[in-house]
Amino acid sequence: MFAAHVASFAGGTGQTAIDARAAASPWLGARRTDGELPTPDGVGRFAEFEHGYVYWHPATDAHAIPTTVMAKYVELGRETGPLGYPTAEHTELPDPRGSGPGLAQAFQGGTVYRRAAQPAYWVHGAIGARWAATGSENGELGWPASDETAHDDGMYQAFEFGRIYWVPEQIVALRNSGEPDTPMPRPA
Repeated sequence: MFAAHVASFAGGTGQTAIDARAAASPWLGARRTDGELPTPDGVGRFAEFEHGYVYWHPATDAHAIPTTVMAKYVELGRETGPLGYPTAEHTELPDPRGSGPGLAQAFQGGTVYRRAAQPAYWVHGAIGARWAATGSENGELGWPASDETAHDDGMYQAFEFGRIYWVPEQIVALRNSGEPDTPMPRPA
């Protein structure tokens, strides 16, 4: 794939990694950009399509981002923001509570989750690891309900059925269970 990119930059006609990803992702629809556009970091490239974008970077290859995830990616500064470049294709996730499927897409700096008909949220770092230990969206805390938010000397993130708090000394997961909320046991 990298050789095709080099050939295209040198005036060749080889298929690029973005072209190959688009061909493998017919859900993207019609192409909106002529060729590929450089990213602000000067390393990657991207192309816009009717239902998403394809981003390429030599360290991550080419990955399609659906428009429903792209809104969060744009909000966080695209590839120059904390997410960086996509590292995998999006995955459709079934919702055991019946609101319809959701999406998850991994990036260099975390994962964007979007539940059907809900906003997308970014999960990463120690809070993301603690949430994963509870079973992620299928666990006791359910789907993300906010991005991380600053709180006192740490951070917290709301989930469908609770919150995870992080301060430099510890991380605590709380399940909504009335007053007071119930701390969840640490994973083994």
